[in-house]
Amino acid sequence: SFSLGEIGPSANVSVPQISILLEHKLQQVVRQALDALGTISMDINIALPRIKYLMSSNNPAWQGSQVGRGWTAEDGVRLSAAQALVNALAYPINDVKIIEEILILALKDSNGYVAALACEGLTRINSEQSVRAALGYLQRRRWDDSLAVGRRVY
Repeated sequence: SFSLGEIGPSANVSVPQISILLEHKLQQVVRQALDALGTISMDINIALPRIKYLMSSNNPAWQGSQVGRGWTAEDGVRLSAAQALVNALAYPINDVKIIEEILILALKDSNGYVAALACEGLTRINSEQSVRAALGYLQRRRWDDSLAVGRRVY
């Protein structure tokens, strides 16, 4: 799937075969498939139900910390999924309503990078529902730095 992803959108005929890899038990295979789908980006509708499943379920085998900052394999899978969805927005052939639904779901992800990518995707969709969801996400995370009295607080 990596090589097909490197080809880009013209490899979209391989999307059904790559989508099957999203059901693999090894997170490394799933992440590579998601990365390929994110690079191909065109006509990934067949993969959307499985991407939604990956974004909304927990895999106990993927819960262990993979790197020093505490990220799990599941964090990596969801980050790749969110990036694939954002990239897919560049092609009108993809089902924007389903992508929007998945990205709204991803705003609740415990990994801030996943949720931030979801927020970016929702602003690109620019529907009333997506903008409302992105704005709500951002409003819950803002802070008032006027109390810092000239000190950098972040």
